[in-house]
This record gives sequence, structure tokens and C-alpha cells, in this order.
Amino acid sequence: MDTHNLHIPYLPFEPKNEGVDGIDVLSINDLKRRKEQFDHDPESAHLVSFHILICYTKGRSKHLVDFVWHEVEPGTLLYLSKGQVNAFSFTEELEGYILLFTEEYFTTQ
Repeated sequence: MDTHNLHIPYLPFEPKNEGVDGIDVLSINDLKRRKEQFDHDPESAHLVSFHILICYTKGRSKHLVDFVWHEVEPGTLLYLSKGQVNAFSFTEELEGYILLFTEEYFTTQ
């Protein structure tokens, strides 16, 4: 894949839920429902300025990590480091949870 002409958005940490600074949790269903509200498409490649832990609990699909698609199914746990390229591939039955956290969260807790 030629990546020289790709524009890949770099997403800042912008929690949608109030609570502890530097950490947020959302469901895959919530992300699917709200994807039109974002300034990027979660199903298109994007870089993140935070860490992500994704736990898939229902359905089968795939998830892009550094330009490689990985199969996901119930019980799949994906960890993405700050700066990695990723993208979701939503299916109707896909469910799970996404934990977003910053470096600062660990240094201040």
C-alpha cells in the first residue's frame, strides 16, 4: 500500500464522558451510533494521541492496525499505542467496549 499521499487524521484525547481525567470508556454501539458527529470516520484510517484497549464481546469483523486488517470476534482484546494507525469495520452485530487513556493518566494516578 502506497501511504505517501494519504491524509490520516491525528485525533486528540477528547473524552465524551465526565469523570477521571485522562480516561474514558465507550461502547462500540455508542461509537457506531455517534460516528456522524465526529470530524473523522472511525472506519477510516486515523492516528490517535492516546492509548486504546478494545474488548470485542459480540459479532465478527476486522480492525485495521498499522495498515494490516486483523480478524476480531467475541473475546478479542486489542491494544493500540499512542500514534498507531487504526480503523474499525462495523457490522450490525458487532459489540464491545473501548477504553481510551492518556500517558498522563498513569503518571498522575
